[in-house]
This record gives sequence, C-alpha cells and structure tokens, in this order.
Amino acid sequence: MEQPFRVVGQRLASTREALGITQAELCRQLRVDPPRWNQYELGKRRITIEVALELRLAYGVTLDWIYVGDSSGLPARLHKRIIFP
Repeated sequence: MEQPFRVVGQRLASTREALGITQAELCRQLRVDPPRWNQYELGKRRITIEVALELRLAYGVTLDWIYVGDSSGLPARLHKRIIFP
C-alpha cells in the first residue's frame, strides 16, 4: 500500500498539471514556499489545511479531492483534465 502522503502528493501534482500551471506559478498564487510545495507533491510532507483551503479558494479544488480522493465535487472543467493517480 502506498503512503498516504504520496497519494495526496500525486493528486496535487495531477491537479496542478490539469490547471496548466507550473509549481512556481502556483506557489506565487497561493503564497507558498516552492520547496515546501515540492515536498507536498512528492509526498514528503502533508499539505496543511491552510494551504489546501487557499487551493480551494483559488481554483475550486475540494478538500475531499485533496485528502480523500473523492473527485465528485471538483469543477467539471478540472475533473475532465485531471489524470487520476
């Protein structure tokens, strides 16, 4: 079984790619330190609720998607573009 942080990281990376933005752009938008975001995507660190909420506010990404993998609440435009891990 994969580590939970790694699975969340894969969802974060897939979501960012579906949004068509780089890590640097996303970090600027969310005001997150780039090395920290990289650790989130690599599954080396758990994304904080504060950053997850910023992602939700900026892009409509649901907390259920980020933490649990339930894609049913994602905006349709994003749902179609995500490559599911």
